[in-house]
Amino acid sequence: MTSIEQNSLYITYNVGPFKKEEMDEIDEIIAKIVPVKRRFYSADSMEKLPAYMIFTLGYVFGGISRGFFESLGSDIYNNLKNN
Repeated sequence: MTSIEQNSLYITYNVGPFKKEEMDEIDEIIAKIVPVKRRFYSADSMEKLPAYMIFTLGYVFGGISRGFFESLGSDIYNNLKNN
């Protein structure tokens, strides 16, 4: 990483509230003081979501649903067996 990239000010915009012209104007004013890099909140947050979290949630919810359906199946079996 170069020193310019390390000394840049990252401005993170949320999608929607600012028009492109407004973001350009804000960046231009601040760029007179320090180099500016533009980022967008929604894009950056999705990029930082680790893949292992998705797999972990899938594993947990899979285990819960498996237990639920096994219990439901055994309850139905026991109910039919007793009748």
